[in-house]
Amino acid sequence: MADTAKLDEKIPGRWGLSEARFLSDCENEPVAIHLRSGEIMRGFIVGVDNYGIGLEVTGRANPVWVHKHAVDYIERE
Repeated sequence: MADTAKLDEKIPGRWGLSEARFLSDCENEPVAIHLRSGEIMRGFIVGVDNYGIGLEVTGRANPVWVHKHAVDYIERE
């Protein structure tokens, strides 16, 4: 296995972070979740587990659950 501390020094910004840390850093911040279907969901990450992401979407009364297998990528807004 590679020494991640050495890799993190060489890669700028947030590269090299684990999925869990990235999602944790994004919690309660505006994000855009790009789905494999081409749809984009915008909102705030309110929870994460092994299989999905809880997203508070503007204009909806309750958070929605997005299954990770449906996600293409996530970007901060």
